Amino acid sequence: MLRWAIVMWRTQREGHRGRHDQRWTCLRSSLRLYAWSILAACRCNLLGALLHPRAAGRSGRWQGDRVSVTNPWLAGPSPTRRLDRARLEERILNLLSSQNMCVLATLGPDGPLATPVRYFHLDLTIVFTASGASPKMRNIAADPRVSVATYAPLVGQASSRGAQLFGQARVLTEADPDFAGFWSVVRWQSDHVERSLPLEKPPLDPIGVVEPDRIVYTEHWLRREGYAPRQFWARDPADRQHG
Repeated sequence: MLRWAIVMWRTQREGHRGRHDQRWTCLRSSLRLYAWSILAACRCNLLGALLHPRAAGRSGRWQGDRVSVTNPWLAGPSPTRRLDRARLEERILNLLSSQNMCVLATLGPDGPLATPVRYFHLDLTIVFTASGASPKMRNIAADPRVSVATYAPLVGQASSRGAQLFGQARVLTEADPDFAGFWSVVRWQSDHVERSLPLEKPPLDPIGVVEPDRIVYTEHWLRREGYAPRQFWARDPADRQHG
């Protein structure tokens, strides 16, 4: 290729000795073509080395025809090993403490109703505030069976994490003896400040309380440690099989 470029340049020089600009234009074009040829050859060699590192005599992120992945432990069948009860409850509490929004599913006269709700929690019990006249509170009064779902932000399969709580809900007012114990976890002060209301006068709205009978907990990161990504919790281990 270089020899061809020189020949072309000599031809242009002999045929156009008096045309200096055209001679240099031809030379630049020839050299540019030669440079592009070299670059294309380098690209082909690099691509071949990436696709076939063994043939190229070196190893790297590519092994044969397979690519290394960030979380190889996600491949293959899921483990079936169960967490012990104490550790499972710790993982559920960690999730409940790191989030504050859930979806509360109730059953009304027109069918299921799923409502986004800000929640607080006392151990594994979900606590939320709402107007007593709201549809979800009316549904709970008629049928206390509910399901609550909360989850962490999803970045990828490894970050998949959430919990489904099943049980019966109660609507408590200030007159109920259990109200004070659950009301203590409700952080109503920030709402009052945002609404320019005095902190000396706390709200008197009823609260909803969901004490779960069973929980389905999902965390794919558990697979890294050899545990099943889906774990099961029951309120009474004597009556319900745990795991």
